[in-house]
Amino acid sequence: MNETKKHTLGPISGAIGSCYLLVLWLILVCLDVAYRYLYWTNGMPPWNSRTPLFFTMLWALLICGVVFLLPGVLRRIAMIVIPVTAGLMLLVHSSMYKIFGTVFSFADLAYAEDGAKFFSMAYISFRKGLLICVAAAVIGAIVFAVLMPKRKYRWIRIPVSVIMIAAAAAGIWLLDGTMRESDNETFTWDASVSQDNDKAIYSGFSNVNRCFHLAGSYQYLFRSFTVTYGLEDAMRNGETYKK
Repeated sequence: MNETKKHTLGPISGAIGSCYLLVLWLILVCLDVAYRYLYWTNGMPPWNSRTPLFFTMLWALLICGVVFLLPGVLRRIAMIVIPVTAGLMLLVHSSMYKIFGTVFSFADLAYAEDGAKFFSMAYISFRKGLLICVAAAVIGAIVFAVLMPKRKYRWIRIPVSVIMIAAAAAGIWLLDGTMRESDNETFTWDASVSQDNDKAIYSGFSNVNRCFHLAGSYQYLFRSFTVTYGLEDAMRNGETYKK
């Protein structure tokens, strides 16, 4: 019985072992694109804009690089935890948008205690498309993690992972630079200059909904964290955040 099962799952397990990183990458990218498509509203950047898609693809590559670096058991756990976390964050964004009209921001945690007093499950509702996407992503990740073959850890994983992470980080850094408003740019009140306005919004992180659609969910969360806790000022200007 065990031999038959092993013989049956062997080819499947081998195929999964060869493409699990691609599947994880696709899951992360598709979740972000699906949310921006489902929750796109008038006035927001198009859901298929290249910039947020590139940000998302680079963050997915960085995450895959980290997963590839992990040993067998931790890699299986990461294959499940990461898509589950990404899916839950999208559900949080959806809930916050439904209740308050804005996606989640780490700055909201300062008011979490007061907001909890007025919270009710009646406010929670999700679009069916989002629930289907999150459920499919989680189920797919679990299946791949369970069927992933056990393989001896090879040292080649380390340099390959480092290259993936470094390439993704460099791409994110360069793309982030192109999105920022230059100090030398001329100020204008002309609202028709949408590109300049978007750069100003992205640089100042002044409109969380637009920043989300300008950068994609992963870059948005990263910037929300670094801006809220003063890390961005410290990294870019060598200054600590002052309340």
